[in-house]
Amino acid sequence: MSDRLKALTRTDVIRIIAEARAKGLTPDLSWANLSGANLSGADLSGANLHDVAGVFGLGWTPSGWTDLRPLPNGTWQITVGCFKGSTDELRAVIAGDDWPSECDEGERNRRRPILMGLADYADALAAYHPHLLDAVVQKWGDQ
Repeated sequence: MSDRLKALTRTDVIRIIAEARAKGLTPDLSWANLSGANLSGADLSGANLHDVAGVFGLGWTPSGWTDLRPLPNGTWQITVGCFKGSTDELRAVIAGDDWPSECDEGERNRRRPILMGLADYADALAAYHPHLLDAVVQKWGDQ
């Protein structure tokens, strides 16, 4: 079995991360076989998980890290900081004054254009990649 396809142990991952950080680099787990890995509680902010299950890392905003992911129930979920929901739900939050971050009116007004653009971008990605949603539903739907 190629080392590239061998499942990494916890020790392997910790070593890779420690070596990269010691050199001032971002740890690179590209091509890592994490099958069977329990990543619950792991901070995957900024991680590129697109090839895992169609997850798109959309980057950082003043409201926090963002991603878009297909769900087994046949919908797309956008995450912005602590917010998780549909783009329609995000737009409802953007239009209102009750934000999870409890930022003041001035800050909400500064963030609105960024978040509206993000919602539009997420909708465009979802429309462009319906096959990713289909694949997730086929693999993990009804579980």
